[in-house]
Amino acid sequence: MKQLLIRIDDDVDKELRRVIKTRFGSRKGSLSQFVEQALRDYIRPRTEITNATLIEAIDLIADMISQGKSKADILANLEILFDPEFEASITRGIREKGIAVPPTTKPSQFLRKMLKRKE
Repeated sequence: MKQLLIRIDDDVDKELRRVIKTRFGSRKGSLSQFVEQALRDYIRPRTEITNATLIEAIDLIADMISQGKSKADILANLEILFDPEFEASITRGIREKGIAVPPTTKPSQFLRKMLKRKE
């Protein structure tokens, strides 16, 4: 882990610490967590949501509502659907287990199908 020394204006520091305290409380390491996440968000390219992804999200919501899933479950699944880092981790995890994701299937869809089989 690297350590960076930066200089910022006093007013920016004051506002930054106020925001962090509101969001994370006074826990040790909160400033580092906040700055690291902000840098990741800045560095990571934003992906555009395609029509196919929106249709998949609508279908997922409709399916989960018909199954009587809670709003929290639906939200968690939507977060997974729209999180490219999570999808990359699915792909890595599946490959480590020696399972191949079909090339025409998104990893998140593949994982969802695998989980349905276990239910």
